[in-house]
Amino acid sequence: MTGAKTQRELAAEYGISQQLVSDVVGRHVWREVWREPMPASYDPRRATRKLTPEQVDQMRADYATGQVSQRLLAVQYGVSPMTVNRVLRGLTYHHTGE
Repeated sequence: MTGAKTQRELAAEYGISQQLVSDVVGRHVWREVWREPMPASYDPRRATRKLTPEQVDQMRADYATGQVSQRLLAVQYGVSPMTVNRVLRGLTYHHTGE
């Protein structure tokens, strides 16, 4: 493997711990990166739309069924995956719902 970097070199290059590099390489974290790629229609530059209270409620209901991923919700609602995650955890749009 000529030119391959060691985990120690990658950790130093990205300013993270060698353990995190090991976890990512071993797929112990960020599993969804390998499991479910973003659809070709997803454009992070356009993922800035605001959600209505009704959309937030529906997003939470859809996710609660266990039949849809956060990434798919992001694509469906035109927002970033991080926005979906924050909505589902109640960090944003906490004024909607029950």
